[in-house]
Amino acid sequence: MAETLGFTPASLTHLSSKLIKNECITLRNDEDDRRTKYWKITPKGLEILVEAQKCGMKVRSEFFSHLSDAERNSLVQIYTKLNNTFV
Repeated sequence: MAETLGFTPASLTHLSSKLIKNECITLRNDEDDRRTKYWKITPKGLEILVEAQKCGMKVRSEFFSHLSDAERNSLVQIYTKLNNTFV
């Protein structure tokens, strides 16, 4: 999972520890494979996530409000092309 998210395993462990400490996620070990862990978002974590998404949408809306529809569409096409090229 660390590689998929662009983290080192140590960074992901550190992040998950902070999320657990702040009661944003819970952690459950797999009964058959000690290496496997399951994360579950808590109601508190979900509330924080929803608020962060709202804040992000507001920031993006304000940031891109200076562009015309055509300019925003062009930007999306450029980002899509770059994403498909480098990911």
